[in-house]
Amino acid sequence: MNEENNGHAELGASSAHRWIACPASVKASRGLQDSSSPAAQEGTAAHELAEQSLNTGFQPHEFIGATFNGILVSEEMADHIKIYTDFCRSLPNTQALIEQRLDYSPWAKGGFGTADYISISEGEAYVVDLKFGRRQVSADCDQLKCYALGVINEHGFDAQLDTIHMVISQPRIGHHDIHTMRVKDLLKWGRTVLLPASKATRSEDPAFNPSESACHFCKAAPTCKPLAEHALALTMLSFDDLTVAPPEAKTMSPVEVARLMPHLGLIKSWCDGVVGQAQRLAASGIPIEGYKLVQSKTNRRWSDEQQALEIMQRITNEPVYKAKTISPTQAIKLLGVENKELMQLITKPEGKPTLVAETDNRPAIDVLAEFDVIEKVKVKGKVEWIL
Repeated sequence: MNEENNGHAELGASSAHRWIACPASVKASRGLQDSSSPAAQEGTAAHELAEQSLNTGFQPHEFIGATFNGILVSEEMADHIKIYTDFCRSLPNTQALIEQRLDYSPWAKGGFGTADYISISEGEAYVVDLKFGRRQVSADCDQLKCYALGVINEHGFDAQLDTIHMVISQPRIGHHDIHTMRVKDLLKWGRTVLLPASKATRSEDPAFNPSESACHFCKAAPTCKPLAEHALALTMLSFDDLTVAPPEAKTMSPVEVARLMPHLGLIKSWCDGVVGQAQRLAASGIPIEGYKLVQSKTNRRWSDEQQALEIMQRITNEPVYKAKTISPTQAIKLLGVENKELMQLITKPEGKPTLVAETDNRPAIDVLAEFDVIEKVKVKGKVEWIL
């Protein structure tokens, strides 16, 4: 569970990536309410299930049907959390700590956080953070380094710690990442990165530094003028070099498209935030010039599906409901074994081509191989492809 649920640390570990990058975000976010979402509620439920399983020694599947944070534990959730709890239980330890509050205030005034699981043994510690979302997170992150400093601060001397393994466990997307650092290197990071960033947040005029990662979950993002100016400037970034295309060009060149691509996430996030802020202002009675609140469109549905089914069956002999075959994954879980006949019927369709960053580990599609003739020529000093 995040430290924001345990006292609202202003320099919290889960938001460290934000205030380290953008010191002004701390002051800008003061007094603004935290927003929740179904995904966040589900994540909290998953953390509570994991905590209960580790504390009691029970398996997550023994809690199927129970409710945590208003969310019913399903078999799928139990499957995912078991991967996490099995890993935690496999770690060597002379001391295991579950949902442990950690103080790293020597490097960030008032800073604390709550680590999901800590295992300490023979000069080494594992700090494990469970993520239930689908956005992949690296273990080499500011949040876990803050937790690691908290472990050093509170347990380092007694446990004679030399090495800390920081772990991100994302069983839902099959992602498990470990980043290892020596204690001396973590102390250096705390001294050279965390401490100066903490001091910067308390300055009279802290710096704004908008970026996709820093602004993504920032409460101040929808009304942040520096972010608005930055996002608008980014949209013009690719058009600065008029030598790439003639001034009369009415379409974006491949170079201009490539320049915009890395910034679209931030621009889209900012646009969504502005729309959300406009919606909240209008809902509170503040008019937004040129816009009005209306009832959204909805689809018709049965107030009592079973009663509707009975009435329709009395009226007609035609089928009034549709049955759907369960998925291959559901079938394997139901049967408990992989049936050879069924396995032969399982296919995995080829995914549609999608554009991702070069850092993605999937192999690139050689689209040019589909064409018979490919010529690379220069037209007016520019390289163009003729297919």
